[in-house]
Amino acid sequence: MEKRSNTKTFQLKSNFNCIIPRLPLLSEYITSINIPTTTLPFADMPTPLHDLPVPGDKIQYGNLSISFLLSEGASNWYDLYNWMSSLSNAFKLGGYKAWVKDHDNLVSNCLLTINNSNNIPVMKIVYNKIWPTSITEFSFETGNAGSDPISMTAVFSYNDYDIELLNK
Repeated sequence: MEKRSNTKTFQLKSNFNCIIPRLPLLSEYITSINIPTTTLPFADMPTPLHDLPVPGDKIQYGNLSISFLLSEGASNWYDLYNWMSSLSNAFKLGGYKAWVKDHDNLVSNCLLTINNSNNIPVMKIVYNKIWPTSITEFSFETGNAGSDPISMTAVFSYNDYDIELLNK
């Protein structure tokens, strides 16, 4: 349990670190990551007068979105694109059979560490068995905006996640 004090401190948006072992080049370019929506849908309990909503039994998770800056030469985008391509098996016969056999090597975990204002880790979230589902487009342009870094977002699905409070 977090120690309470009379002083209010707030979580800063920039105090985090994210590591995806499958995408080692991406970590240093990440600019934002969300903690996805978690939903517990209700179930209907029949009664003679009307159905009553009761808590359901299956949690649903929203997508994990990670925004990042494109590295020079686009190597971080290329690694992400290759991962997505390997999942699709679009150009291979018998791809599904290979996918089932090699499933654990085709997904990865994602470690999100949240730090306090002193940059000390206070929470660890591990997203289990993530895989990319989309990568936003990026454009090249000339003019004043041409010197700005290119930002893009990758969206991931995952099985579930584990949360650990540190420095309890």
